[in-house]
Amino acid sequence: MYELTEEKRKALTEFLGECWHDPIRRTFFEDGCYNEYYECTKCGVGAEGFSYTITTTLNRTFTTGNDMVALKEKLLETGKWHSFLISCINEWEEKNKYIDLEILEFTEWLLTPQRFAWLTSEFLKGEA
Repeated sequence: MYELTEEKRKALTEFLGECWHDPIRRTFFEDGCYNEYYECTKCGVGAEGFSYTITTTLNRTFTTGNDMVALKEKLLETGKWHSFLISCINEWEEKNKYIDLEILEFTEWLLTPQRFAWLTSEFLKGEA
């Protein structure tokens, strides 16, 4: 239900004011051998190697507590925090309308990094 597509992760990254890296593979010859690295076509940040998915290395995954805190801080900074919380409460109540749950359950439900990111993405999409 709370799947973070690449499109959602890109939108969240840009909401944070960061570059969603669009890497291109570069090859160069050094010390008698060929080496490869990836470089973002927008900002120039790079990473060596080719045996991993570069977008998960260079771009945020929105699955960590640090990602969740960065989103919360940006929501506060942009004055959207209270509206976001109201939208989360509405989502939570809709999902749990037949169950008697307390606010502590809401807090546990909300403070899951991937869910928090998905909710933020949906909230921002609704604002557009």
